[in-house]
Amino acid sequence: MVRGDFDKDSRRRFILRRQLRFGMIGWMVGCVALLAGRGLGLTTTRPADILLFGVVTIGTEVGSHMLVGTRRHLTDGFIRGIFAFEVLKWLAFLGWATVMSRELRLVPPILGLGMLVVFCVTAADFVTTVGLGAAISGTFSASAYIAVTWLHQPGALTRDVFYSSLVLPCSVFVAVIGRDFRRQRAEIRDARREAPT
Repeated sequence: MVRGDFDKDSRRRFILRRQLRFGMIGWMVGCVALLAGRGLGLTTTRPADILLFGVVTIGTEVGSHMLVGTRRHLTDGFIRGIFAFEVLKWLAFLGWATVMSRELRLVPPILGLGMLVVFCVTAADFVTTVGLGAAISGTFSASAYIAVTWLHQPGALTRDVFYSSLVLPCSVFVAVIGRDFRRQRAEIRDARREAPT
Protein backbone atom coordinates (compact mmCIF):
# COMPACT_ATOMS: atom_id res chain seq x y z
CA MET A 1 0.00 0.00 0.00
CA VAL A 2 1.31 3.43 -0.91
CA ARG A 3 1.64 5.88 1.99
CA GLY A 4 -0.62 8.44 0.26
CA ASP A 5 -3.37 5.82 -0.14
CA PHE A 6 -3.17 4.99 3.55
CA ASP A 7 -3.47 8.65 4.48
CA LYS A 8 -6.43 9.15 2.12
CA ASP A 9 -8.28 6.10 3.48
CA SER A 10 -7.49 7.06 7.07
CA ARG A 11 -8.78 10.57 6.54
CA ARG A 12 -11.95 9.34 4.82
CA ARG A 13 -12.55 6.80 7.58
CA PHE A 14 -12.04 9.46 10.25
CA ILE A 15 -14.49 11.85 8.54
CA LEU A 16 -17.15 9.16 7.96
CA ARG A 17 -16.94 7.87 11.51
CA ARG A 18 -17.12 11.39 12.90
CA GLN A 19 -20.24 12.12 10.85
CA LEU A 20 -21.81 8.84 11.96
CA ARG A 21 -21.06 9.72 15.59
CA PHE A 22 -22.71 13.12 15.10
CA GLY A 23 -25.76 11.32 13.70
CA MET A 24 -25.86 9.02 16.70
CA ILE A 25 -25.58 11.95 19.09
CA GLY A 26 -28.36 13.74 17.20
CA TRP A 27 -30.73 10.80 17.62
CA MET A 28 -29.81 10.51 21.32
CA VAL A 29 -30.58 14.21 21.81
CA GLY A 30 -33.94 13.69 20.10
CA CYS A 31 -34.80 10.75 22.37
CA VAL A 32 -33.79 12.69 25.48
CA ALA A 33 -35.87 15.68 24.30
CA LEU A 34 -38.91 13.45 23.82
CA LEU A 35 -38.43 11.80 27.22
CA ALA A 36 -38.12 15.27 28.80
CA GLY A 37 -41.29 16.34 26.97
CA ARG A 38 -43.03 13.24 28.25
CA GLY A 39 -41.83 13.98 31.79
CA LEU A 40 -43.14 17.56 31.51
CA GLY A 41 -46.51 16.34 30.24
CA LEU A 42 -46.03 17.89 26.78
CA THR A 43 -46.56 14.68 24.80
CA THR A 44 -48.47 11.45 25.14
CA THR A 45 -45.74 9.48 23.37
CA ARG A 46 -45.12 6.28 25.29
CA PRO A 47 -41.64 5.88 26.80
CA ALA A 48 -41.48 2.36 25.31
CA ASP A 49 -41.93 3.88 21.82
CA ILE A 50 -39.12 6.37 22.47
CA LEU A 51 -36.88 3.57 23.75
CA LEU A 52 -37.59 1.41 20.69
CA PHE A 53 -36.86 4.36 18.41
CA GLY A 54 -33.58 5.02 20.25
CA VAL A 55 -32.46 1.40 20.06
CA VAL A 56 -33.22 1.13 16.33
CA THR A 57 -31.67 4.46 15.32
CA ILE A 58 -28.55 4.10 17.43
CA GLY A 59 -28.22 0.43 16.47
CA THR A 60 -28.24 1.25 12.76
CA GLU A 61 -25.69 4.02 13.31
CA VAL A 62 -23.42 1.54 15.13
CA GLY A 63 -23.90 -0.90 12.22
CA SER A 64 -22.88 1.76 9.70
CA HIS A 65 -19.89 2.66 11.89
CA MET A 66 -18.79 -0.99 11.94
CA LEU A 67 -19.23 -1.30 8.16
CA VAL A 68 -16.95 1.68 7.60
CA GLY A 69 -14.41 0.12 9.97
CA THR A 70 -14.34 -3.21 8.16
CA ARG A 71 -13.62 -1.76 4.71
CA ARG A 72 -9.95 -1.78 3.80
CA HIS A 73 -10.30 0.88 1.10
CA LEU A 74 -12.98 3.55 1.12
CA THR A 75 -13.61 4.15 -2.56
CA ASP A 76 -15.58 7.07 -3.95
CA GLY A 77 -18.40 4.67 -4.84
CA PHE A 78 -18.53 3.25 -1.31
CA ILE A 79 -18.60 6.74 0.20
CA ARG A 80 -21.41 7.83 -2.15
CA GLY A 81 -23.30 4.63 -1.31
CA ILE A 82 -22.95 5.07 2.45
CA PHE A 83 -23.95 8.73 2.13
CA ALA A 84 -27.08 7.82 0.11
CA PHE A 85 -27.96 5.07 2.59
CA GLU A 86 -27.48 7.41 5.55
CA VAL A 87 -29.63 10.13 3.97
CA LEU A 88 -32.47 7.72 3.14
CA LYS A 89 -32.26 6.11 6.57
CA TRP A 90 -32.17 9.53 8.21
CA LEU A 91 -35.27 10.70 6.31
CA ALA A 92 -37.13 7.50 7.21
CA PHE A 93 -36.23 7.99 10.87
CA LEU A 94 -37.26 11.65 10.65
CA GLY A 95 -40.69 10.57 9.40
CA TRP A 96 -41.00 7.95 12.13
CA ALA A 97 -39.91 10.44 14.81
CA THR A 98 -42.37 13.05 13.55
CA VAL A 99 -45.34 10.70 13.77
CA MET A 100 -44.16 9.19 17.06
CA SER A 101 -43.64 12.62 18.68
CA ARG A 102 -47.37 13.38 18.56
CA GLU A 103 -47.82 16.80 20.24
CA LEU A 104 -44.09 17.55 19.94
CA ARG A 105 -44.03 17.00 16.17
CA LEU A 106 -41.82 20.05 15.68
CA VAL A 107 -38.92 18.57 17.68
CA PRO A 108 -37.63 16.23 14.91
CA PRO A 109 -37.43 18.85 12.14
CA ILE A 110 -35.75 21.33 14.49
CA LEU A 111 -33.12 18.70 15.29
CA GLY A 112 -33.04 17.92 11.57
CA LEU A 113 -32.01 21.49 10.86
CA GLY A 114 -29.20 21.11 13.36
CA MET A 115 -27.99 17.98 11.59
CA LEU A 116 -28.28 19.75 8.24
CA VAL A 117 -25.94 22.44 9.54
CA VAL A 118 -23.45 19.91 10.96
CA PHE A 119 -23.17 17.87 7.77
CA CYS A 120 -23.72 20.42 5.04
CA VAL A 121 -21.66 23.39 6.18
CA THR A 122 -18.49 21.32 6.05
CA ALA A 123 -19.09 18.69 3.38
CA ALA A 124 -22.02 19.17 0.98
CA ASP A 125 -22.29 21.41 -2.05
CA PHE A 126 -25.03 24.00 -2.57
CA VAL A 127 -27.42 21.76 -4.54
CA THR A 128 -27.06 18.85 -2.10
CA THR A 129 -27.73 21.09 0.89
CA VAL A 130 -30.85 22.66 -0.62
CA GLY A 131 -31.97 19.22 -1.81
CA LEU A 132 -31.62 17.84 1.72
CA GLY A 133 -33.55 20.83 3.06
CA ALA A 134 -36.34 20.11 0.57
CA ALA A 135 -36.29 16.43 1.56
CA ILE A 136 -36.56 17.35 5.26
CA SER A 137 -39.45 19.70 4.48
CA GLY A 138 -41.25 17.10 2.37
CA THR A 139 -40.70 14.30 4.88
CA PHE A 140 -41.98 16.41 7.74
CA SER A 141 -45.03 17.59 5.76
CA ALA A 142 -45.93 14.05 4.71
CA SER A 143 -45.42 12.72 8.23
CA ALA A 144 -47.50 15.54 9.72
CA TYR A 145 -50.24 14.77 7.20
CA ILE A 146 -50.24 11.10 8.25
CA ALA A 147 -50.22 12.03 11.94
CA VAL A 148 -53.05 14.56 11.75
CA THR A 149 -55.35 13.10 9.09
CA TRP A 150 -54.85 9.34 9.30
CA LEU A 151 -53.90 8.85 12.94
CA HIS A 152 -56.05 11.74 14.23
CA GLN A 153 -53.27 13.14 16.40
CA PRO A 154 -53.78 16.62 17.80
CA GLY A 155 -52.39 19.51 15.79
CA ALA A 156 -53.04 21.74 12.83
CA LEU A 157 -51.77 20.45 9.50
CA THR A 158 -51.65 23.96 8.01
CA ARG A 159 -49.36 25.11 10.82
CA ASP A 160 -47.11 22.06 10.45
CA VAL A 161 -46.78 22.54 6.68
CA PHE A 162 -46.06 26.24 7.20
CA TYR A 163 -43.27 25.43 9.69
CA SER A 164 -42.01 22.78 7.30
CA SER A 165 -41.74 25.31 4.48
CA LEU A 166 -39.39 27.41 6.64
CA VAL A 167 -36.76 24.69 6.33
CA LEU A 168 -36.18 25.65 2.67
CA PRO A 169 -34.90 29.21 3.21
CA CYS A 170 -32.84 27.94 6.15
CA SER A 171 -31.23 25.31 3.90
CA VAL A 172 -30.37 27.97 1.31
CA PHE A 173 -28.72 30.03 4.07
CA VAL A 174 -26.78 26.96 5.29
CA ALA A 175 -25.73 26.23 1.68
CA VAL A 176 -24.37 29.76 1.21
CA ILE A 177 -22.46 29.60 4.52
CA GLY A 178 -21.09 26.18 3.59
CA ARG A 179 -19.96 27.38 0.16
CA ASP A 180 -18.16 30.35 1.72
CA PHE A 181 -16.62 28.15 4.43
CA ARG A 182 -15.23 25.66 1.88
CA ARG A 183 -13.94 28.48 -0.35
CA GLN A 184 -12.10 30.07 2.57
CA ARG A 185 -10.66 26.72 3.58
CA ALA A 186 -9.39 26.15 0.02
CA GLU A 187 -7.83 29.63 -0.02
CA ILE A 188 -6.02 28.91 3.25
CA ARG A 189 -4.79 25.57 1.92
CA ASP A 190 -3.53 27.23 -1.29
CA ALA A 191 -1.80 29.99 0.70
CA ARG A 192 0.00 27.40 2.85
CA ARG A 193 1.22 25.57 -0.26
CA GLU A 194 2.56 28.78 -1.77
CA ALA A 195 4.20 30.01 1.44
CA PRO A 196 7.97 29.56 1.64
CA THR A 197 9.10 26.88 4.05
